[in-house]
Amino acid sequence: MKSNKRFFIVLFCLFSIPCLAQNREYWEAELNTGVASLPLTLEIIHAEDTTGIFGSPAQTEERFNCSKIRWRNDSLLFSVRNLGVVFRGALSESRDSVNGMFNQGLLRVPLTFVKVKRLQQVNRPQTPDSNVSYIQEEVSFRTPGVNYTFNGTLTYPDKSKRYPVCIMITGSGLQNRDEEIFQHKPFAVIADHLAKKGIAVLRYDDRGYGSKDAALFNATTLDYAQDVMSAVEFLKTHPNIDTAMIGLIGHSEGGLIAPIVASERKDIAFIILLAGPGVKGMDVLIEQNKAILSEMNYSQDDIDKQLEMLKNRSHESMNTPWMSCFLDLDPQPYLSRLTIPVLALNGTKDLQVLSKQNLPAIEEALKKAGNKKYSVMEMEGLNHLFQQCDTGLVDEYYTIEQTISPKVLDIITQFILEQSN
Repeated sequence: MKSNKRFFIVLFCLFSIPCLAQNREYWEAELNTGVASLPLTLEIIHAEDTTGIFGSPAQTEERFNCSKIRWRNDSLLFSVRNLGVVFRGALSESRDSVNGMFNQGLLRVPLTFVKVKRLQQVNRPQTPDSNVSYIQEEVSFRTPGVNYTFNGTLTYPDKSKRYPVCIMITGSGLQNRDEEIFQHKPFAVIADHLAKKGIAVLRYDDRGYGSKDAALFNATTLDYAQDVMSAVEFLKTHPNIDTAMIGLIGHSEGGLIAPIVASERKDIAFIILLAGPGVKGMDVLIEQNKAILSEMNYSQDDIDKQLEMLKNRSHESMNTPWMSCFLDLDPQPYLSRLTIPVLALNGTKDLQVLSKQNLPAIEEALKKAGNKKYSVMEMEGLNHLFQQCDTGLVDEYYTIEQTISPKVLDIITQFILEQSN
């Protein structure tokens, strides 16, 4: 699964920031959420009225006007009302740092802002720019019985013929079509790579993305599978899609959804599982917590307490419709019905869906199905996002410039081309 976003600041793209010419100061901080360290930025504009611009660059490129800011000789207070953010701190004697408390919702932690000459720049060299040679077509479709229009992007080389196609399926949490996380856009990178190799890709925003309809947020993994099926039906109407070569690429929870869909349809030609689970969600969550907390040097006693809480489902977040469904879902019955080509990849440093736990289980189920057309591969040194990494912890996702290993992109491409030839 992707990082547990309830630990992170929730930021919404509410408004743009005007360009000002007044005297500016730049401040940066590292917010320790308990699971990851998130960089924060603050730009203070000194003019007749002091104003401020707050940012969380690991989560979004957007920055947010402070609804209130008070700068004194010895203190700083600012708030961002729409985010529920409040910071109060004392200015150091050297006037190059501010030590205080950061508040957002139930989160209350110490935080130090340090004065810098300029704000850090995020580099994502693999993200494609707008100047591409292939077609990027904005599309939409509906799922029967769901009050939501799914918007997405269909990429394909040109209009000269029909192309094999992959539907991208995101992991847990409300995601946009690029599965954007920490300003990485892995699905956009995959789509760009495949389009250049003659393969079409459909990626779309998750059910409820950009909506305020609370009913949409109670969807489960099984509901998301229905959305994929609707995407399949849409593609079968497109003039540039080879309807005999519709495949699915699922990341994390998407790697559970893909086998569910493929096991119930005869028009799926292949599936690719990127860090997909091979065991029940509860088993994945337990091993995930063991691995992450151990890597973070938690004591065995603290780890045991966390695992006990998980097993008892004693935290309210574990009783939502989505979580309850995910924890009980077993991918084995779906995988064991698949005889189509399957590619399953997992990084050895994935601390969220562990390769040693899940790849053998996936292979066992495919063998049970009598599947002769599968490939299970453990990717050395890659994390849950398939980045080359050091520890595999969530902290690294933002600091690593690589969005996805080129080796993984090549393996995915080769597998698809082999099925379409």
